[in-house]
Amino acid sequence: MIKRPKKSAARKLMQDAKNIHFRERVRTRVFKVLWDAPAITFEHILKRSLNCDPSFLLDVLHELQDDDFISSTEDRESPVRYSLKERDHYPRPKATRFRRSATKPSLGISSNSPQTEHLRELLQKMLDSFPEEAPVYSQWWFSETIYENLIKLVLHLSKPRAPLAFLGSGTLGALLSHFSTNPVNIFDVDEVLLERISCYCSESTQTIRYDVSNEPGRSFKETFQLVFVDPPWSSSMLRTFLVRSSTFVSVRGTLAISFPPVLTRPSAESERKELLNFAKSLGLSLKLTLPSFTEYSVPAFERNAYEHCGIHLKEPWRRGDLFIFTKTHRSSPDIMHSIEKMSEWSQYELRKCRLFIKRDGLFEDGLPSVQPIPGVEDLMHKSASTRMASWKSASLVSTRNHIAHAYGRRELSSLLETTCGQHHGNYKNDAAFAAMLPVQIQETILAMLNISNSEKKAVSR
Repeated sequence: MIKRPKKSAARKLMQDAKNIHFRERVRTRVFKVLWDAPAITFEHILKRSLNCDPSFLLDVLHELQDDDFISSTEDRESPVRYSLKERDHYPRPKATRFRRSATKPSLGISSNSPQTEHLRELLQKMLDSFPEEAPVYSQWWFSETIYENLIKLVLHLSKPRAPLAFLGSGTLGALLSHFSTNPVNIFDVDEVLLERISCYCSESTQTIRYDVSNEPGRSFKETFQLVFVDPPWSSSMLRTFLVRSSTFVSVRGTLAISFPPVLTRPSAESERKELLNFAKSLGLSLKLTLPSFTEYSVPAFERNAYEHCGIHLKEPWRRGDLFIFTKTHRSSPDIMHSIEKMSEWSQYELRKCRLFIKRDGLFEDGLPSVQPIPGVEDLMHKSASTRMASWKSASLVSTRNHIAHAYGRRELSSLLETTCGQHHGNYKNDAAFAAMLPVQIQETILAMLNISNSEKKAVSR
């Protein structure tokens, strides 16, 4: 009699099989990219990799080199270029079919018009005023070149004078408010971001601090003809944002939401299928999919994470698939239980860099102390993912992707509020900042803010 494996062993076998299948899919994708564009750099392969993790992709490239399927060339003046060996022996890969729109979005803004020039100037001023993206909120700003197409799409989808809502996409809402007569409402959990954005919105625009963990106010339910959502891409937060944003949309209204491409992680494709089925129970009917439509700039925390893996990210590479739904009917009240509680953070700024202290649980008294997390002794979280156990246990995080345990958080918060000016962008010089911190945590805090050695010496004097 053959014994069945235990549940934990069976689960591990299934996960191993899924990981092997995922690796094969990435290998196939690399073959296709190299077939279409021979002798290209890692950066160009990454841009065509459907959001595959850079470190995983590099590992696959090295594996294919070891297996003698691809070759690489390098010289002092140019980066490494990869090519497919014996290219003619491989059949042309089949093109992937995507569900696209029957009609293209109306080009409501000419690429060379005064409106476009105004858009670019406004966007640059807005981005210059922003602090660095916050990993605790999984913030990725859209790349500067994609805003024009996003605005055209929103204009195409929206009806005249109908109210619009933007969740996790405040920069787009602020810019759109200058090109549309529709009332614009911007919802975001980051109050500092909302404060900066409000300076660049039209007079009729509202900015509302909103945590998706909480039920929205009655005045917002089924209020908006169009809701544009750019959520964090963890599986639980995708589900949470989908639930909440569906309540904002009026019946026969439109919901546009970005999903991670299928090679983002091994579970991405199955998660997408589950989300699409779940969307039906929320009264949402999928009308259109725009693959790789959203593009994101490289935030400081992502750049720093991969720098420590030997991968230098400069140009935008991360893209999202935009799913557009129509709300056909109201969902059942018992559907609204799939909500993940977000952590609460206090934030403090030094120049554009920010420190975040977790407020969950006991916001304890006592002398402030900062200790490394086991396995992250150098304080650097070497991934942009928030799924790892070390990240989840962190209570002090910087926008440069440093993480640590913070104790005596009540006094530490008070010190940082005094030195940085909580929520006010009150940038003080490094010496003034460090002088207020206890000696035992001064070096660690300065390291988390990426203050250079020369600056540290100036502080110590």
